[in-house]
Amino acid sequence: MIKHKAIMIGAGLANMAAAVYLIQEAHW
Repeated sequence: MIKHKAIMIGAGLANMAAAVYLIQEAHW
């Protein structure tokens, strides 16, 4: 259960990082 939650949190952080990266690339 705890491991599954950690994986979901990790995936969420990866998605946010990718979104921020794409937004920054678009602004350039």
